[in-house]
Amino acid sequence: MEGSKKPRRATRPWITLRNDAAAVAIDAAGGSIASFVLGDGVNPLSWDSAVHDQQDVEKTAPRPLGHFLCLDRWGPPSVAEEAQGMPYHGEASSRHWHVVELDSPVVRLEAQLPMAGLAVERRLELVKCQAARRAVDAPQGGAAVTMTQVKNINQLGRIFNMVQHPSIAAPFLSAETRVDCNGKRGFTQGPRGCAEVLWHAPREFPAAVTARDGVRDAHGMTGGADDVFSYEVDPKETYGWVTWQGGWSKCTSGYVWPRAEYPWVSLWCSSEVDGDQRPRARGLEFGTTGLHQPFPILTKHPRIFDLPTFEHLDAAPSSTRKSFCSFLLSIPSHFRGVQRVELVAAAAAAPARKLRIWEKDTGSSVEIAAETERWLDAVAKAVKEGWDGLQIQQAVADVVAEDPVGCARFMETTHRPTQAVHYHDKMIQGAFSAMWSTYPRIPQEDPWADNVPKVDCEVVCPGQGVVMTSSGLALRGEPVEGL
Repeated sequence: MEGSKKPRRATRPWITLRNDAAAVAIDAAGGSIASFVLGDGVNPLSWDSAVHDQQDVEKTAPRPLGHFLCLDRWGPPSVAEEAQGMPYHGEASSRHWHVVELDSPVVRLEAQLPMAGLAVERRLELVKCQAARRAVDAPQGGAAVTMTQVKNINQLGRIFNMVQHPSIAAPFLSAETRVDCNGKRGFTQGPRGCAEVLWHAPREFPAAVTARDGVRDAHGMTGGADDVFSYEVDPKETYGWVTWQGGWSKCTSGYVWPRAEYPWVSLWCSSEVDGDQRPRARGLEFGTTGLHQPFPILTKHPRIFDLPTFEHLDAAPSSTRKSFCSFLLSIPSHFRGVQRVELVAAAAAAPARKLRIWEKDTGSSVEIAAETERWLDAVAKAVKEGWDGLQIQQAVADVVAEDPVGCARFMETTHRPTQAVHYHDKMIQGAFSAMWSTYPRIPQEDPWADNVPKVDCEVVCPGQGVVMTSSGLALRGEPVEGL
């Protein structure tokens, strides 16, 4: 795995991380995640604000690309704020980000937002992982974990919002591109300054109401030039997720995040309004708000569906930290779409997580699992950065609380060296004699079938628990006389 700085069109300062399966790149001029690909595949994050707004793509000034960060707001500033120079979606994508760590597979960047009075740091790690699918072609998978920390550098507290804004465009985006998410109740956004209550008659995903065509299916493009629909993340779920699948790219991509950190998921559809309504852009956004309005209107509607429309960050040095996981997965041509995405324990005795993506209406699933080396690397880097044992324990306290026994087993398995155990031959002989004495002697039609009888044995030493376990003894041939 390697990290490198790679320019785009010989002008833009991209920082690229690679491993055997995937590559991810961040543009330091704006802090956007500008590319995420499997091998030599298609980059779904090819959207460029300069192309979308018909500006000069050769300009090197910071601008939004691909997956950009909306901070300190989502949507437009007020008229007065705009007159003072506040950009749409805040300053984050219009500032230069500085690399403070490039130690592959990790890159860490930071930026100052002077108008907002915030400092932001983004840490991205390209995870070495493996993908598995039951009874189907072996898939290829890649994943990246991103943590964003926002610090208040003002002397007073303030309200703010942070929304992750992944955007896709051609060639990945087409009329056949399908979007799935676990959104529930939702509503259509109004124009800037719209103070009307738009959520009293909510629609449930995938229903989306448009001014042009009435109710449309938000799995696909909805036909408007700038349709935006916001949904609550399913309140019954611990994690929110959104995925998109290209009709011809044989790849699905998506995000999963803690619902407590980002309780809203929003979908943006931009199409040519004349002619064939050709898709221009699709935004798959998730964040702290679902109301696409300036702060004066948000303060009039502080909660929708009993969810907040903004957060408060106390005076300096207060900070907040949020995270998400992005993933790419190769899929067969007949893949029907995503039914749900889960984060599950990688093993019964481990707190480590793996992604499980369920295919719609088939009951089949694909798993992307991170290797245990990631935990060891994280501990080593924490120690290198000066963290002591107590600080590491506090950082993983929430995970440990979910499964304390599993965590203990996982850490012991990971850190404790493999040990050889020697058994006396009398113990082994006795175990096998006991197993053969109980084995059924009825001949099997197919001695190699999976359902032939099997015998398990545990040798227990009083006071010390299980000493030896032998399992799966099966007769694979005709019985031998005398046995």
